[in-house]
Amino acid sequence: MPTTKIYYDTILKETGMEIDEFIEVIPYAGLEVDEIAEEYLKLEYTPNRIDYGFPYGIFKTLRGITDMERGILKYTLNPPKKGFQVVVDNSLKVIRPYISCFVVKNLTLSETDIEYIINFQEDLHKTIGRNRRKASIGIHDFTKVEPPIYYVTEKISFKFHPLGFEREISIKDILKMHPKGIEYGDLIPKKYGRFPILKDSQDMVLSMPPIINSIHTQVTPDTKDLFIDVTGWDENAINQILVLLLTSLADLGGEIYQVEVAYSDKIIKAPQLEYSQMVVSHDLIQGLLGMDITKNDVINSLERMRFEVYEKDGNYIVTIPPYRFDILHPVDIVEDIAIGIGFWKIKPEMKAMYYSEAKHLDIEDFIHD
Repeated sequence: MPTTKIYYDTILKETGMEIDEFIEVIPYAGLEVDEIAEEYLKLEYTPNRIDYGFPYGIFKTLRGITDMERGILKYTLNPPKKGFQVVVDNSLKVIRPYISCFVVKNLTLSETDIEYIINFQEDLHKTIGRNRRKASIGIHDFTKVEPPIYYVTEKISFKFHPLGFEREISIKDILKMHPKGIEYGDLIPKKYGRFPILKDSQDMVLSMPPIINSIHTQVTPDTKDLFIDVTGWDENAINQILVLLLTSLADLGGEIYQVEVAYSDKIIKAPQLEYSQMVVSHDLIQGLLGMDITKNDVINSLERMRFEVYEKDGNYIVTIPPYRFDILHPVDIVEDIAIGIGFWKIKPEMKAMYYSEAKHLDIEDFIHD
C-alpha cells in the first residue's frame, strides 16, 4: 500500500487538529497510520485514492468530515498567456509521443511543500505512470524558462547538465553513469538513435523525459511559478496525472494556466477539467446501507465528502470533483455517503421475515433410506 508523509506542523496549520485528534479521525477517511515519528506521520492509503498521496488531498476530505468546510471545490483554469506553448517534433511519434502541460503562478513554497510535491510526483510515477512507462512528470521553475518550449529529439552525443551531476554530460553518459539513466534508460527505444529533450526558445534544456531534469530549472523555496510537463505513451494516464497535479497545486494556492500543445496536425489546449455527474437512487442508498436515511442526511453527507448534490424525484444528481477518478459506479457514491454519515453510526436493521413450512421432498426419503 502507498504511504504519504505529513509533518505535524502542517497538520495543525491546515486542520487545526492536535495529533491525537488527527489520528482518531483519519480512519473514517480510509487512512491508517503506518509510522509515527518525532516530527511527522506516515499514513497508508488505498491506491484508488491516489489524491491522498498529496497531504492537501487528505486535508480536503478531513475538513469536510469534521464540518470545517462543505461542498465541492471549483477550480479555475486560466487560458494560456502569450508564449505558453509547447511545440512537438514529429520524430517523437515513435519515441515518446504525447505531452501535456500547465503553468502554476504565484505560489509560496516552503521546503516542506517542495518535499510534498516531490513525494507525490514519485507516487504518481509508481502508480498511474507505471514506473514512468505510461507517463512521467517534469516539474520546473518557470521563471528560468524562455517560452515557447520545444519537445524535440537529440542524438546520443547531445550534452546538458542533469540534476545530480556537477557538470554537463552527454546523453550516452547519462544512460551509463547517472542513477536515473541506469534505472529508466530502457524506457526509451534505442533503435532510432534519438532521445526526448525538452528545451526553451534559447535552447536551454529543461529535461530528458522520462529520465532526468536539467539542473537549470531546479525548484527551490524562491520559486514562485512552475511549469509542469507530463510525457508518455498513454494519454489517459497523462491526463489523470495532470488533473491530480493541477488540483493539488491549486490547493496550495497556485493560479493554474493552460498551455497550448502544438502537434504537426493539431493544437490542443491543456489541461481540461471535467466535473462529471452521476445519478444515485434513494432506494439504492437505503438498500446498501441497510438503514432508513432521510434526504437531508444524504445531501449533508455528500456535501461533507466534497460533492455537489441535489435531489429530484427520489434520485440524487451528484457532481463529482475532477480528481475523484475512483468514482466509477453509484456504489462508490454510497460508500462515500457512509463515510460522510460516519460508519460508526450505521447499524443495519434486521427486517422481519416470514416463513412457511418447507415442502417434504422425495429426495429426503431417498437419503433417509
